Amino acid sequence: MISTALQRLKYIGADYLSVLVAVSVFEVARFYLIPEICGVYGSVASFLCSRGVWLSLGIFPPVLMLVFAVSGYYVSPIHRSRADEFINTFITTFIGAQIFFFGALLNDIAGGEGYPYEIMLLFFAALFLSVYTGRILITSHAASMIHSRRWSHPVLIVGDIDKAVELDARLSSMKKPMGYNTVGYVVCGEGDDASVEHPVFSIGEIGRAVMETGAKGVIIVMNGNDTVLSMSLLNRLYPLDLPILVTTDHYAAMMSRTRFENIAGEPLINLSGAMVSDFTVAMKRFCDILFSMVALILTSPVIATLAVAVKLDSPGPAFYSQERMGRYRRPFRIHKLRSMRIDAEAGGPALSSDNDSRVTRIGRFMRKYRLDELPNFWNVLCGEMSLVGPRPERAYFIEQITEKAPIYTLLHQIRPGITSWGMVKFGYASTVTQMIERMRYDLVYLSNISVTVDVKILFYTIRTVVTGQGV
Repeated sequence: MISTALQRLKYIGADYLSVLVAVSVFEVARFYLIPEICGVYGSVASFLCSRGVWLSLGIFPPVLMLVFAVSGYYVSPIHRSRADEFINTFITTFIGAQIFFFGALLNDIAGGEGYPYEIMLLFFAALFLSVYTGRILITSHAASMIHSRRWSHPVLIVGDIDKAVELDARLSSMKKPMGYNTVGYVVCGEGDDASVEHPVFSIGEIGRAVMETGAKGVIIVMNGNDTVLSMSLLNRLYPLDLPILVTTDHYAAMMSRTRFENIAGEPLINLSGAMVSDFTVAMKRFCDILFSMVALILTSPVIATLAVAVKLDSPGPAFYSQERMGRYRRPFRIHKLRSMRIDAEAGGPALSSDNDSRVTRIGRFMRKYRLDELPNFWNVLCGEMSLVGPRPERAYFIEQITEKAPIYTLLHQIRPGITSWGMVKFGYASTVTQMIERMRYDLVYLSNISVTVDVKILFYTIRTVVTGQGV
């Protein structure tokens, strides 16, 4: 079985060692190429033991590893494209060479005009060759293991039993396997399952099927004209937190921008996440961590002051948490400053509305500037939310939304956010109908996720907060 975590660790370890090797080789070459260094230190051993070299070996590798991580290289360590790997390595090592050159060498090298740039090119060549060699060895070994069927990914095929058996036969007969090993079928339609070689489960037994077979992924294969059934099925599958692939039926093509899993093999589309590049995934998470840490530090006095004001304004705790549904319908507790009376939902779950009598005086002020959501940054830091993404809702309301608009299920492909395109364009929703209207904007965002779009949404959100248009 292929271990994604182990494969990722292999790349991380190889990259770190490769950077150390490249820096060490470069420092030795620099000693012999630059007479001034040779004259000062006398021997290569003395130079390699110098403070500058040790600082380079201690500081530069972690910095470059951060560049690799932000580039998205470690997001998807299985089924790599060699072309993408070459391009990613070339760009990131070139950036790393410039960081190293301008940070450590610019004021360290004497020589003729233009000479330092030749040194930079030398270091870039050493760095690229070292890193790319390690990566291509790991990638080639993984491809060899998959194609020889020694590595495989146990999957369940979900849908019509006849179509499932046909897909299994195609996957098994490929000259170059894709790495999927069928361990069972989950039946949604009709068909004869008496003669199949793998265990067969009903759709209601999907959880048990995963436990008993050890499946690490799901492939959906069914008729392409039943969108409602498709969305209902995704609702069941997302909480399992497994990769979800689907064959290219009609309904899959309707899901806007979709991501192909493998160009050379069976045409499968990945529905486990939005169609975004690994770079965007990594950069969004990097920005989430950085921005939420800074925001929590800078706003902590504001949060503390508001917490005292909440306590003085009405009886009850200053903060409250509530269960919401996150990515893959995974429940988490969202944290906020309390803006309503403690008995606000004594009669059951209820959405807030304009001039809601349950909102306290300080709560009305906080909602106007969205200050009650400042503790959300803790959820972002923990990875439960993102800065930008569809607002997280409670399971109670999600069931009502998906009953009327099953396509809402697609929003669970990504982390929910503090703000969203729906919040910017529509604002707060006080009814399920309004939630569905706001969903349209979030679906547009789902098809256009990028760092640039996130920056635009954050800009409009800040404008909303500053002008007090949060309610």
